[in-house]
Amino acid sequence: MQFDIHIECPNCDGFGSLEEAHASVDLNGTVPVYTDYYCVQCEGAGLIYAGRETHESLADVKADYPESFIKNIETGKWS
Repeated sequence: MQFDIHIECPNCDGFGSLEEAHASVDLNGTVPVYTDYYCVQCEGAGLIYAGRETHESLADVKADYPESFIKNIETGKWS
């Protein structure tokens, strides 16, 4: 069976966006300002495509890639 293997983006920890904090000044003094921006490494998906491989079973794929997200090409199901 063929499987597509995806891993969590190490740049954004799978969120698809990054948060940047900086200080701003208003009438109350210094306040934190948070800005979210798009993760360019995973293109906002949170996952990175690691490739397609052929294995005998889902258990074999999970043994080789324990931290991955796996899509069975034949059934379309994610594991």
